[in-house]
Amino acid sequence: MENKDITIVSIFYSEGSKRFLELNYDSVLKRNPRKNWVWIAVDNTMPGMNLSMDPVRNKILEESAGLLEANRISNGVDQEKFLVVKGVNHETVINSPTYPKEWYPERITGWEHGEGLNSALPHVGTRFLAILDNNSYVVRNNWLNDVLEHMKKNDLGIFGEPFSPSRPGKPRYFPCSNLMVFDLEKIDKKTLDFTPCPWEKENICLPPSAARKMLRFIFPQRWRIGFGREAGYRINARYANSGVKSGYVQPVFRPSRKREIFESIFPENFSFVPKVKDYYTREGFLDAYRKTPLTQAVEEYMWHGKPFGFHIRGLGRLKTPEAREEKFNLIEEVLNKFV
Repeated sequence: MENKDITIVSIFYSEGSKRFLELNYDSVLKRNPRKNWVWIAVDNTMPGMNLSMDPVRNKILEESAGLLEANRISNGVDQEKFLVVKGVNHETVINSPTYPKEWYPERITGWEHGEGLNSALPHVGTRFLAILDNNSYVVRNNWLNDVLEHMKKNDLGIFGEPFSPSRPGKPRYFPCSNLMVFDLEKIDKKTLDFTPCPWEKENICLPPSAARKMLRFIFPQRWRIGFGREAGYRINARYANSGVKSGYVQPVFRPSRKREIFESIFPENFSFVPKVKDYYTREGFLDAYRKTPLTQAVEEYMWHGKPFGFHIRGLGRLKTPEAREEKFNLIEEVLNKFV
C-alpha cells in the first residue's frame, strides 16, 4: 500500500461531523510531515444526505483481490484526503440481525459507531491501525511517528487515549475509541469488534457481580463505576489482561483534595477517583480556554509531561450552525496555537 505505515479510520455521519473530520485531517497533516498514512472515512450518513468528502481532493474506495484500490472521482487531481467506505446508519442497524432490539433507541448511536468502524477493517492493509474520532484532536507534533516508535520500542500491541476519569462509568487503564492504535502484528485484526457489548447476552461482556447489584441499593451512583460497555469494550475485555502489552497517555483530571481523601476509603471498583499512581495528571494545557464554550465537555491528555491531545464531547448535539461554527473556530484556534 504505497509503503504506508498506518491506516487511520474515522467516521462521519452528518455535514457537521464531516467538517470536523476534515479539520482533523488538516491538523494531522500539519503535524506529521512524513505522510505515512492512509485515512479511511466511514460514511454513516442516512440515505438521501448525499454528502461528499471534499470530492476534488478525495478518492472513493473499491475492493480488488482484498487490497485497497482507488479511483479518483474528480478531474485526475493529484491530491487526496480520504478513502471513503460505506458504513451503516440508523435504518440498516435497526434491521440488522446482530443488533439487540432491546437496546433501541437508547444505545443505537453507539452500535452505529461500532458497526461503522467494523466495516472499515477489511480494507486495512498496513501494519498499524489507528481508530480516531472525528472530534479527537492530537496537538503533539510528529505524533504518528512518535507513537509508532514508542509501540515498537516497548513491544506494545495497543496504545492510545483512555477514557477521562471525569466519566467514572467508563473503563479505566486501557485505550478507548477516542484514539486506539493497534500493531496488527501483535493483534489479530479478525479479533477486533467495536460494537457495544450487551452483557445480558454474551460471556465476554461480564454482567454485574452480586456485590455490584447489591451496591446499587446502597450507593446507587457507584455501582456502575468502570462498567461502561460501549464501542471498544470487547477489545478491552479480550486484551486488557492478556499477554499483549498496552499503554496510554495521561488524562487530565482535577478532583479536589477532599474528594481524593474521601474516595480513598473505597476500593478501586467503587471509587470515583482512580487509584493507580500517575494514571492521571492535574497539569493541562487548555486553561486559557476555561471560560469559553470549548471547555464544555473537553477532555485533555498529556504525554511525557507535554500536551498530547484533546477530545470534545457533544459535537453531534450542536443543533445550530452558529453553535457549530463557534466550536469549530475555537478548535481551529487551539490547533493552530500548538503547531
